[in-house]
Amino acid sequence: MAGLGPGFRPGGSLRAWRDYLPQAFIYGLDVMPDAMVRGEARIRTALADSANEGHVATVMKSWGFASAPGPGAPRGVFDVVVDDGLHSPEAQIATLGSLWPWLKRGGIFVVEDINDGKPMLQRASAAIEGIVGKAPYFFVDNFLNQSSGRLRHGSGLLILRKP
Repeated sequence: MAGLGPGFRPGGSLRAWRDYLPQAFIYGLDVMPDAMVRGEARIRTALADSANEGHVATVMKSWGFASAPGPGAPRGVFDVVVDDGLHSPEAQIATLGSLWPWLKRGGIFVVEDINDGKPMLQRASAAIEGIVGKAPYFFVDNFLNQSSGRLRHGSGLLILRKP
């Protein structure tokens, strides 16, 4: 299994995924140099903007992956992609467009922290369909903070499965 997670915190999420999925190799993209993880087992990072298709293609090539598979290709590279990058709807849609071709058929794409952008993402269904076709997707609205019982800010998710 291979997973890709663009996001900010210096390696924390990548380490958590590596530890949770002991057979997986974890890849991470970030625009912040201090988020790079070096010399750790089963984690590979690159300095790149996940919303920029050119950056993504360059990094994938440097990691030894062939060019992005076409729409009818039977197999991408990643089983799971978790977008925990810039939390604006525009960046989330651009990241979906950049990384969707690299997701395997049957793979799961998760966009974190969409609360503020959910209405825009819902209105952007045509843009999303232009990227993912008829792939099934759904929103998970909010999670409760277990200690306070209140809704957690930024806990909404968009989850897609590649047919």
